[in-house]
Amino acid sequence: LVLGLADAGTPFASERLLGGFVTGAGGAGHSVLIENGFDRRQILAFYTEVLGFEISDFIDEEVAPGIVASVVFLHCNERHHTLAFAGMPFPKRMHHFMVEVSDIRDVGLAYDRCMDAKQPFEMTLGMHPNDKMFSFYVRTPSGFNVEFGWGGLVIDEATWEVQHFDKLSSWGHRPPHVVAELLQQQS
Repeated sequence: LVLGLADAGTPFASERLLGGFVTGAGGAGHSVLIENGFDRRQILAFYTEVLGFEISDFIDEEVAPGIVASVVFLHCNERHHTLAFAGMPFPKRMHHFMVEVSDIRDVGLAYDRCMDAKQPFEMTLGMHPNDKMFSFYVRTPSGFNVEFGWGGLVIDEATWEVQHFDKLSSWGHRPPHVVAELLQQQS
């Protein structure tokens, strides 16, 4: 944890982005950590009672027969979630970190750059039901993912109600091998 870093004199600007990164009061984005082998009650007690995070919502989806991805989303600012803990099969302790851009066109342009560079996608373009983020996931050389997105939900703490969802994505976010299999079946 870090507290008290000075703000830069000017915001970071990328020559490749049409807009900019969404940061400010919502921070730099979010991270999703893998909790396998840990007691979720202890994790939630530490982050909510000790550090002051609030629960945003839960998603539990059966992603394969007998395999349930179970995720709890937490926030400490206006961003829908700053941190999430997932119980699901994944080889790394961190599933992904997300960066958000202010122009939807930057998501498509980044997707094209990743395709042109033959980067391995974890999930195609899609949208989540809880935070409404339009995004894709690309795997890093270290084996965790970067979610690159636009349009994330901002929470109004005065009216927010914790919800439970049964799908990780409203649409899209398909693993590339599933897309390839569907295309092969159609030909």
